[in-house]
Amino acid sequence: MHTTLGILCVFAACRWGDWRNWRLYYSTILFMIIMDLIYNFLTYRFSMWEFEISFDDRLFPNHTMISFVLDFICFPATILIYLGNYPSKKSRQFLYIAFWIGLYSLIEYISLIGWKGISQEKGTSLHDPKTGITAKPSVEE
Repeated sequence: MHTTLGILCVFAACRWGDWRNWRLYYSTILFMIIMDLIYNFLTYRFSMWEFEISFDDRLFPNHTMISFVLDFICFPATILIYLGNYPSKKSRQFLYIAFWIGLYSLIEYISLIGWKGISQEKGTSLHDPKTGITAKPSVEE
Protein backbone atom coordinates (compact mmCIF):
# COMPACT_ATOMS: atom_id res chain seq x y z
CA MET A 1 0.00 0.00 0.00
CA HIS A 2 2.89 2.32 0.64
CA THR A 3 3.92 1.90 -3.00
CA THR A 4 0.45 3.08 -4.00
CA LEU A 5 0.75 6.11 -1.74
CA GLY A 6 4.14 6.99 -3.22
CA ILE A 7 2.82 6.67 -6.78
CA LEU A 8 -0.22 8.82 -5.94
CA CYS A 9 2.08 11.48 -4.49
CA VAL A 10 4.20 11.52 -7.65
CA PHE A 11 1.13 11.80 -9.90
CA ALA A 12 -0.36 14.55 -7.72
CA ALA A 13 2.93 16.47 -7.76
CA CYS A 14 3.15 16.15 -11.55
CA ARG A 15 -0.41 17.39 -11.91
CA TRP A 16 -0.65 20.16 -9.29
CA GLY A 17 2.94 20.83 -8.14
CA ASP A 18 4.72 24.09 -8.90
CA TRP A 19 7.79 22.64 -10.61
CA ARG A 20 8.86 25.94 -12.17
CA ASN A 21 9.57 27.42 -8.76
CA TRP A 22 10.96 24.37 -6.98
CA ARG A 23 14.04 26.35 -5.97
CA LEU A 24 11.84 28.61 -3.83
CA TYR A 25 10.64 25.58 -1.87
CA TYR A 26 13.95 23.71 -1.72
CA SER A 27 14.85 24.87 1.81
CA THR A 28 11.38 23.87 3.06
CA ILE A 29 11.71 20.46 1.45
CA LEU A 30 15.12 19.92 3.08
CA PHE A 31 13.83 21.16 6.44
CA MET A 32 10.89 18.75 6.39
CA ILE A 33 13.03 15.78 5.35
CA ILE A 34 15.76 16.50 7.91
CA MET A 35 13.31 17.06 10.75
CA ASP A 36 11.51 13.77 10.03
CA LEU A 37 14.81 11.90 9.80
CA ILE A 38 15.89 13.39 13.14
CA TYR A 39 12.52 12.50 14.67
CA ASN A 40 12.81 8.91 13.46
CA PHE A 41 16.38 8.67 14.74
CA LEU A 42 15.55 10.06 18.20
CA THR A 43 12.41 7.95 18.63
CA TYR A 44 13.70 4.75 17.06
CA ARG A 45 13.15 2.68 20.21
CA PHE A 46 10.10 4.62 21.42
CA SER A 47 8.07 5.34 18.32
CA MET A 48 4.58 6.80 18.62
CA TRP A 49 3.44 4.79 15.61
CA GLU A 50 4.72 1.99 13.44
CA PHE A 51 4.20 1.58 9.72
CA GLU A 52 2.81 -1.86 8.98
CA ILE A 53 4.17 -4.03 6.18
CA SER A 54 1.69 -4.69 3.35
CA PHE A 55 1.77 -6.38 -0.08
CA ASP A 56 4.86 -4.39 -1.08
CA ASP A 57 7.03 -5.99 1.59
CA ARG A 58 9.87 -6.71 -0.85
CA LEU A 59 10.25 -3.02 -1.68
CA PHE A 60 9.57 -1.73 1.83
CA PRO A 61 10.37 -4.49 4.34
CA ASN A 62 10.34 -2.33 7.48
CA HIS A 63 9.31 0.94 9.13
CA THR A 64 12.53 2.71 8.12
CA MET A 65 12.14 2.04 4.40
CA ILE A 66 8.51 3.13 4.46
CA SER A 67 9.55 6.30 6.25
CA PHE A 68 12.09 7.00 3.49
CA VAL A 69 9.28 6.87 0.92
CA LEU A 70 7.42 9.53 2.87
CA ASP A 71 10.53 11.62 3.41
CA PHE A 72 11.90 11.60 -0.11
CA ILE A 73 8.74 11.25 -2.24
CA CYS A 74 5.56 12.23 -0.43
CA PHE A 75 6.83 15.20 1.60
CA PRO A 76 8.52 16.98 -1.35
CA ALA A 77 5.43 16.32 -3.49
CA THR A 78 3.19 17.77 -0.79
CA ILE A 79 5.34 20.87 -0.43
CA LEU A 80 5.37 21.50 -4.18
CA ILE A 81 1.59 21.27 -4.25
CA TYR A 82 0.86 23.08 -0.98
CA LEU A 83 3.19 26.05 -1.34
CA GLY A 84 2.81 26.28 -5.10
CA ASN A 85 -0.94 26.79 -4.82
CA TYR A 86 -1.12 28.76 -1.58
CA PRO A 87 -3.70 31.54 -2.02
CA SER A 88 -2.76 35.17 -1.60
CA LYS A 89 -6.17 36.30 -0.30
CA LYS A 90 -6.59 36.02 3.46
CA SER A 91 -10.17 34.81 3.10
CA ARG A 92 -9.08 31.79 1.04
CA GLN A 93 -6.07 30.94 3.18
CA PHE A 94 -8.20 29.64 6.06
CA LEU A 95 -10.15 27.35 3.73
CA TYR A 96 -6.95 26.18 2.04
CA ILE A 97 -5.31 25.28 5.36
CA ALA A 98 -8.52 23.59 6.53
CA PHE A 99 -8.60 21.56 3.29
CA TRP A 100 -5.04 20.31 3.83
CA ILE A 101 -5.71 19.47 7.48
CA GLY A 102 -8.76 17.51 6.36
CA LEU A 103 -6.84 15.78 3.56
CA TYR A 104 -4.00 14.64 5.82
CA SER A 105 -6.50 13.62 8.51
CA LEU A 106 -8.38 11.53 5.96
CA ILE A 107 -5.17 9.86 4.77
CA GLU A 108 -4.23 9.13 8.39
CA TYR A 109 -7.69 7.75 9.13
CA ILE A 110 -7.67 5.51 6.06
CA SER A 111 -4.15 4.32 6.92
CA LEU A 112 -5.08 3.63 10.52
CA ILE A 113 -8.58 2.19 10.20
CA GLY A 114 -9.05 1.25 6.52
CA TRP A 115 -5.98 -0.64 5.33
CA LYS A 116 -4.18 -0.78 8.67
CA GLY A 117 -0.95 0.70 7.30
CA ILE A 118 -0.17 2.36 10.64
CA SER A 119 -0.41 1.07 14.16
CA GLN A 120 -0.26 3.59 16.97
CA GLU A 121 2.02 2.70 19.86
CA LYS A 122 2.64 3.72 23.46
CA GLY A 123 -0.99 4.60 24.19
CA THR A 124 -1.22 7.39 21.61
CA SER A 125 -4.40 6.16 19.94
CA LEU A 126 -7.30 8.59 20.14
CA HIS A 127 -9.70 5.94 18.84
CA ASP A 128 -10.03 2.41 20.14
CA PRO A 129 -11.02 0.20 17.19
CA LYS A 130 -12.07 -2.64 19.52
CA THR A 131 -14.71 -0.66 21.40
CA GLY A 132 -15.25 2.27 19.02
CA ILE A 133 -14.71 4.64 21.94
CA THR A 134 -12.57 7.73 21.64
CA ALA A 135 -10.07 7.57 24.48
CA LYS A 136 -7.55 9.90 26.07
CA PRO A 137 -3.88 9.15 25.42
CA SER A 138 -2.14 7.32 28.23
CA VAL A 139 1.52 6.98 29.04
CA GLU A 140 2.95 3.47 29.37
CA GLU A 141 6.22 2.62 31.01
